[in-house]
Amino acid sequence: MKKPILAIGPENGAVADLLNETNAGKIAHQNNLTKIKEIFLEYFFKWKNNENIYNPNIEQINKYERKNATKKLSEIFNQIIK
Repeated sequence: MKKPILAIGPENGAVADLLNETNAGKIAHQNNLTKIKEIFLEYFFKWKNNENIYNPNIEQINKYERKNATKKLSEIFNQIIK
């Protein structure tokens, strides 16, 4: 889909860290309606003006794909077994 994420939740949690690491979107605290509105309008106006609103770090995102995560887990299990 190649669209940015607008996450609503704690700005200092795991989701925020993941979004920052992957550059996949932005997060605003659920009580910060002003920031939610700002992010939404930023995305909307960039979309309306045909500006690039999504520039993710594909390499970082790929780390979280099932195939890669399973490989990493397998490597950990192999180290434990040895």
